[in-house]
Amino acid sequence: MKCHKYSIGDFVRTDKSCEPAVIINIDTGRALISIDEYFGDYIFVDFCDITPCDDIDNYKQLSILAGFGEWFYTQHKNIYQELIINTLCQR
Repeated sequence: MKCHKYSIGDFVRTDKSCEPAVIINIDTGRALISIDEYFGDYIFVDFCDITPCDDIDNYKQLSILAGFGEWFYTQHKNIYQELIINTLCQR
């Protein structure tokens, strides 16, 4: 079984959320993710419980982050700004 390498800012799918989630932090064997159902608040999930979410574009990713509220931008500017720059570069 091939193990996927995840990074902070990656979007993933999990059974904990109907929408893609974003990785906020990585711990040994698990990831801290922000999910839509918690308005961007966090939940720890094991790596075996997430899959890469490569099928959503940058605009959808920005839309998901924007739905988390102002607090999310304040706490995670690096994730937000990197995605904005990548989106602008792909135009």
